Amino acid sequence: MGDLYPFSLQQKLAVITENSPYYSGADDPSNPWGGAIIPIEMLSVLFQYRSKSDPLPAKGPAVGLFADQEIRLVKGPLVVEEYEVEREVVALSGSRRTESAWVKTRVFDKTNSAVATMLLNMATLKDSYAPYEEEYRRRYGETAR
Repeated sequence: MGDLYPFSLQQKLAVITENSPYYSGADDPSNPWGGAIIPIEMLSVLFQYRSKSDPLPAKGPAVGLFADQEIRLVKGPLVVEEYEVEREVVALSGSRRTESAWVKTRVFDKTNSAVATMLLNMATLKDSYAPYEEEYRRRYGETAR
């Protein structure tokens, strides 16, 4: 996964706190998933994989946070295989101190069936972007609230 997750699944499994034989047990006859499953903590990295090659426009430098994240597995856990990932901005919102983009990521398996979704609220702290007030005033003709 490159810079987002700079180690392999095998390296992660060597140090994971709560390991499961299903994480590496594709040959395990008791494994009902038909392959090694991806640990839940690695899913957000998988879902964000396209963010480097298809970034959302942003001004900076600014402090950004993952303010909220919801992952939904549609057909059980994800197994180690190739997936198609699509992202869509579904809402923009803001508060006195933040601006947020709500991004929905959909994950599809090799049969083009949806297998998982993630809704991610990426918030930016307004005060961390130095010219925020000036740009807001220029665009809207008033002081930011």
